[in-house]
Amino acid sequence: MKKANPPALESRLHFSYIERWLVKNGVTVDQIEEGKPCWPTAEGRVPLTITDIERLISVKDPVAWAWLNLTERDSVTDEETGDVLIQKGAPWALFKKQAEMARARGNLIIECGAEVGKTRDIVLGTLWEVDCWPGGANDLIAADSDITLAEIWSEIEFQLDANPGIGGGVVSTSGKPFRSMEFGNGSRFQMRLCGHDGKQFRGGHFSPGLRADEVAKWKNQQQFNELWRAGKPGCHFRLYSTPDGDYSSPFYALCQRAVT
Repeated sequence: MKKANPPALESRLHFSYIERWLVKNGVTVDQIEEGKPCWPTAEGRVPLTITDIERLISVKDPVAWAWLNLTERDSVTDEETGDVLIQKGAPWALFKKQAEMARARGNLIIECGAEVGKTRDIVLGTLWEVDCWPGGANDLIAADSDITLAEIWSEIEFQLDANPGIGGGVVSTSGKPFRSMEFGNGSRFQMRLCGHDGKQFRGGHFSPGLRADEVAKWKNQQQFNELWRAGKPGCHFRLYSTPDGDYSSPFYALCQRAVT
């Protein structure tokens, strides 16, 4: 019997990701080099490929998942030198603060200005849950206006065109009465406007993620009351907005009560 050739150690992830995962799960680098990467289970040790390992890492780490699955839409150049800093079509490389946001769990209020990554975080978090959440995701993206939602929808469509395998592929899309997508693995997400009193959120039962953009513009407390009701037990909420200086708004009150 011929000895199997060792698998290539070439991974789209930095090898430090791979090495940390191997050590954590009792798989040594020597085993990889000998062609024996395995995953310990109750039934024994299951052989793994580098692709399998990448998938197992990305299921737990949205930053790794973004690198493996999402694509830069445009090139980024240095304004002074004209050098290309990020190539169009390259994997998503998140800044440190963006990576911290992506990995943070629980209910979050994200106060930030323009061009810092709000849309990226919404797109990444939603598609990661659609692709990786056990049992499938049923997420909601809420916003003040369809103009806000259109930008997010456009980026999601671009990423799904670039990588149609996310979530097992899109099986249905709807634009009325609200934007929605369903995927081959059973996951789905919807986009809804908050409206004057939040009644557009009624009838929805979402988990694990509910993301709301431009919430500083939501001036009616009932909009937030209906948003909270739309989340199933265990659902995590992310509220995004640039503060507008309105100290009487529900958003300002939420920010004051938040634990930093």
